[in-house]
Amino acid sequence: VDPERWGMTVQQFCAFIMACFSGDVETGGGSLAQFAEDLEVKLAMNHQKAAATVNLYEINERFVKPWTRNSGNSISLLLNNSQPLQAQLMISHSWGEDVIEAMIAILGKICSMGLPLGTVIWFCTFAQYQPGDEDGDCGPTVQEQLDKQPFKRVIASQPPHGMLVIHTSRADVYKRLWCVFEVNEAKSSGVPPSAVFSMHLLSETYDSVWRRGLSASDHCQVDTKKAECGSPADTDMITKLVEATHGFEKLNREIFSFRKETLTGMLNAAKSFSDWATEAHDGSSSSSGHESDKRAMQTLRDVANTAGIWVALHCLLSECKIAGYSDAKYRRHILCMAHNCARPLMWALAQQSRYPIPFLDPRKASHEVDKLVVDFEATETLQGLLENLERFSLPVGILEMAVGGQQIAKPR
Repeated sequence: VDPERWGMTVQQFCAFIMACFSGDVETGGGSLAQFAEDLEVKLAMNHQKAAATVNLYEINERFVKPWTRNSGNSISLLLNNSQPLQAQLMISHSWGEDVIEAMIAILGKICSMGLPLGTVIWFCTFAQYQPGDEDGDCGPTVQEQLDKQPFKRVIASQPPHGMLVIHTSRADVYKRLWCVFEVNEAKSSGVPPSAVFSMHLLSETYDSVWRRGLSASDHCQVDTKKAECGSPADTDMITKLVEATHGFEKLNREIFSFRKETLTGMLNAAKSFSDWATEAHDGSSSSSGHESDKRAMQTLRDVANTAGIWVALHCLLSECKIAGYSDAKYRRHILCMAHNCARPLMWALAQQSRYPIPFLDPRKASHEVDKLVVDFEATETLQGLLENLERFSLPVGILEMAVGGQQIAKPR
């Protein structure tokens, strides 16, 4: 199968990630959920303040490799074995990112662009066969796959929605040389990359701008020549390829330009969120007022996370139905996770009725709070809400809001 057909739908992507977190209902939670909980305990014992996150290295070791080992097929090809999918959007990202944060950023961009969950993405961790270098595995090896030049071929296929570069708070995408290479290839092939900033990163960036007086330019400076790969051979290969085309200095300028354009728009959106928080809470512009604004933005960020989880659970439930998987315990577990989303979503709806939240489409926030509260408590109506994103469109509206609304999110 040609590399450009190692794609998976956004729905499959989200469903797979949520399946990793939901796990075996017999034990009351997924392996990754338990892993994150155990990591929180270890961090607390070591007096570390960093929150526990799950990145793609952990997803790969705990799920991707065990589930694909000796099959010769990636996650994408296992899901679409009878009819491999041609990539419509390439995702450039760092393996060190928080996978949930990245998933929510992708969902926000997809929703804001008006693209369906059936849009086919190329996401390297799931597109490529990962256990091929293990002793006794049937392969193909990582090098055998790289010899097919998958990144270059996907970009050369001119995916209709281009390439999306994911910026998150846990990992700098431009410290990963493969990402630098992907941007370089996109530029060389006339496929302009677009960018999305997670609301976590936006909140942190806006706070540093307010506190330290930094500009968008300060945050967008990049030195791509310092980016690294896990393999010295890959580093040498990619460095030569970049120098033979655009060169690192020109690449720095181009990345700076499109990164700044996106971040400037998002910082303007963050200013709108901050102004909203001031009006909705204490109306103060003092330092204490700033702390109130900061908490309000953090709450919006958490609400956006909840909306992303809701849509991802919708994807998981939908994929279970497509696969004919009807385990009652697993369905109840999914609905239990969905029920946990109720309070943050109801908070957003209540706020919208008093102080409209910037960039939240009022057509997607017109639900009656009292009726929704009742619907969330009944299993059948809760499942109905989760199955139909048009009937309950608030989570999609919140995801659009998190990336600055439809106009900001559209590629230029």
